[in-house]
Amino acid sequence: MWVAPRVAARMRARPTRQLTIQFEAGVAAGRSGSAGVSTRAAVHPLAACALKRYADRVRAQIGVWVAAVSALVGGCVSDSGESVLDRDCHVTWLDDGVMMTATTGNATWASKGGRDSVDLLGFKHSTGVEIYAAMPTPFTSQTFVCGQTTTDQSLLLTYRNNDPAGPAITPLSCTVAFTQSGPVGEPVTGTFEVVFDLPSGGTKSITNGSFDVSLSM
Repeated sequence: MWVAPRVAARMRARPTRQLTIQFEAGVAAGRSGSAGVSTRAAVHPLAACALKRYADRVRAQIGVWVAAVSALVGGCVSDSGESVLDRDCHVTWLDDGVMMTATTGNATWASKGGRDSVDLLGFKHSTGVEIYAAMPTPFTSQTFVCGQTTTDQSLLLTYRNNDPAGPAITPLSCTVAFTQSGPVGEPVTGTFEVVFDLPSGGTKSITNGSFDVSLSM
């Protein structure tokens, strides 16, 4: 391997501390006569430092990319890049009294035929809620109450929890309040409470619901 004279001189001038990288390849009995292979490579300290700096730059760039994608597609993504809601965004509720904090969530805005809608999702593993609300353009902050919606309001609520009988889509009672409704790129915030009639029997009580998620298209 060719090494520039100046670099070679610097490498000779300093004692080399070896960074050992060891690979062990176990071979099953009867398939090969060798018990394993050990490979050692000496890495110069200058090269090790350069690799560390490069890794740090890559991690920083990934954080920038994640933030940019999150801003474009809506929803909230953590600084680490995991598919979790950021500390500044949340969908939470009490599920029959048990605190649930969604690990994924988003809010999508759409407009068609003179009507605007917001579709909000919040899930933790297989358990989640979906709130779909629509009204004449523009979508403004207001409160929806099951059984008391006006003719120009639409509200659809869904609860999923891996029930073999399917999702719950029949609310016995509900209140959903939008306290902030965008615009796109800004948060949609509010509260919700629902009592669902479960398809497998019984009811599901969703209380103290709260959401704060970036609105996307």
